[in-house]
Amino acid sequence: IRVRNIERKFPNRVCVNYVKIFPYLQLYRDGKYYVCGNDARIMEMRDEAMDAQTIIELKSDATLAGGQKGEALFPTDSAAHKTVTEILGALEQIQYHNEIVELIRFIDIRKDGFAYVKMDAGVTIKIIGMDGLFDKVVFGMSIYVRSDDAHKKAGTITVSGGTNTYTPEDLYQKEMGNYQ
Repeated sequence: IRVRNIERKFPNRVCVNYVKIFPYLQLYRDGKYYVCGNDARIMEMRDEAMDAQTIIELKSDATLAGGQKGEALFPTDSAAHKTVTEILGALEQIQYHNEIVELIRFIDIRKDGFAYVKMDAGVTIKIIGMDGLFDKVVFGMSIYVRSDDAHKKAGTITVSGGTNTYTPEDLYQKEMGNYQ
C-alpha cells in the first residue's frame, strides 16, 4: 500500500488516500527477474520467474533506472517509463488485477511507437502510436473481452486511435519474430 496523502477533516477526522500496489510485470535482465508493481517501481528482484498466471512478462530493451527495490523500473524521463506507466494505469482502470494478469501472457514495448499485448488465449493486441496510449489499451482490452472465442484464440486486434481492425494473421510474429 502506498499512501497518496493524508487530509485532516474537521472536527476530529483524518482521511487517508492510498493506492494498493500489486505485482504486475516481470522483466528479465542480466540473470534477474525484476518484479514491477502497478506504480512502475521495482517491488523485488528474483533469481527465478514468478508463475506466469500471477504476473505479466514485460519485454523491453530499455535501460533500467538503477535496478534497486523501490526505484522506478526505467528512468522517469524515458519513453519506456512513460509507456509502462500508461499501460499499467490502463490495466488498473479495469480494476480486476487477478483476472488481468491471467489474461495477458506478455507485453512487448521493444519497437518504438508500438506496444504488443499478447493475450494468453492467443490473440495479440497491437497498439500503434504512443499518443493516447492509456485509452488505446483500455479500448483494446474492451474489444478483446467482447470478441467471440474464435477471435480471442488467434490473430491481431490493431488499435491505432483512428481505425481499429482485426486480422486472423499473427502480426506480432511477422513483425517481431518468434515470441515463444
